Amino acid sequence: MRSLRVILVGLILLIWVASAQANWSSWQEYTTIEADNKPFITLEVRTFYANNYPPRAQWRATNRSQQTLYCAEIGRQRYILAHGHQVIGAPQGCRTMAPGETAVYPNEVIGKKGQRIAQMAMDVFSFDLEKGKNRQRVPLN
Repeated sequence: MRSLRVILVGLILLIWVASAQANWSSWQEYTTIEADNKPFITLEVRTFYANNYPPRAQWRATNRSQQTLYCAEIGRQRYILAHGHQVIGAPQGCRTMAPGETAVYPNEVIGKKGQRIAQMAMDVFSFDLEKGKNRQRVPLN
């Protein structure tokens, strides 16, 4: 009887987790930063929505260059919710990215449960071309 209860609880948790994961949107390209007319970095974003949970946003960056990027970080993000309220997300990052590598940044809670994100923007993407040197700041707005 006890093992049946454990299996039932496990099944309920699995269904709960699977339903939450199903609410992430697919990745959408936000922008591609170019250098010498070639793609250098691609930034993408996805959102999470469920009636009983607060909305979330998650960013990822792909290093499309042939060089390692040090301390790659996304700048402040601005989110506008469907009802017009604005939320500012803190910069995230300081990731080392090898050529071709994709860095997924932690997701962030934006607003309160049941709300939807209507618009997203990021102010800057920054990275070092050498470890601790040659800081590059690419404005995105």
